[in-house]
Formats: sequence, structure tokens, C-alpha cells
Amino acid sequence: MAHIYATNWGIYLFKYLPLITGSLSRPGVPSWPALFSDEVQIERLVQKVSAESKQRGGTLLTDLQTRDRSYWLDWTLILWLNEFEVSANSSKLP
Repeated sequence: MAHIYATNWGIYLFKYLPLITGSLSRPGVPSWPALFSDEVQIERLVQKVSAESKQRGGTLLTDLQTRDRSYWLDWTLILWLNEFEVSANSSKLP
């Protein structure tokens, strides 16, 4: 029925303290400051993909794949970029 893809990113101080993160409720609008509101998590992206599937009438998610594209921003010495991607196929059982 549909292929659903979600991604989110954030810049972190020492990898664990979020400074700027993307918003799952408002895609394309970064959240600043993002202290204590970390939305860059695989579990939240899976929930978002599942909710979108249900909204489109899907009853089954298959081929769920995750990807972690996080890395240290070496030119800053203290900042880390976390970026996660989740995709799945949404189907409707008869």
C-alpha cells in the first residue's frame, strides 16, 4: 500500500545533552533549545511510522529498517550529530 520513511536529527553536547533537535510533531522546524526534550530516538521514529501507517489505513508493517548515521563533529571538539532513519512497508490485510 505505501512505503513510509521518517528521519530525525539533533546536535548534542558530548553526545548526550541535546542542544538542537528536529521535531516529530512539526517536521522541518528545529527545536531550540532542546534541553531535556530529546526526540531523536529510534523508538519515537518507529512510533511515528506506525501511526502514519494506521492513518493511511494500513494494518501491517513489514520490512522495518533502521539506520544510525550519527557521528562526532570533529571540528567542534565537543558536539555530536545524531541522525536516525526508519522506513517500513505498510500493507492492509484482507
